[in-house]
Amino acid sequence: VNGTSSTEHAFTFLLGGDGSIQSVAYLSTGYSTQLASSGEAGGKVFVAGSTSGQVPVVDAVQPTFGGGSTDGFLTVFNADGTIAWSTFLGGSGYDNISQVLPLRDGSAIVVGTTGSRDFPMLQRSPLGPGTIFIARLRP
Repeated sequence: VNGTSSTEHAFTFLLGGDGSIQSVAYLSTGYSTQLASSGEAGGKVFVAGSTSGQVPVVDAVQPTFGGGSTDGFLTVFNADGTIAWSTFLGGSGYDNISQVLPLRDGSAIVVGTTGSRDFPMLQRSPLGPGTIFIARLRP
């Protein structure tokens, strides 16, 4: 409907072998339009994207929202649908995780963009905000 505001929400569904819904979990609110699920590693499913501030935090690399309009997030699910670990990744600007590559040890390589001058990284980019980042995240 024109003239109304909306908030996007992300949910996960665990389906049984017969296609029935085994469980439903609320994952994120706001700007989670770039969710991506990438494969399985050891029975785990990795989901990444951007959020305006709400994701479950479990064994997080970055346990709090960095600020700005969005932070990237990575949530890793066990085969039974429970969360193995989940984290924010971002600073005080806009940040997004657009790709995730699960690794056998349970960590993940993530790729995204940042507009944050205070993005949490070991080596600063000479290009400044609005650049691509590649990071390895592990609980």
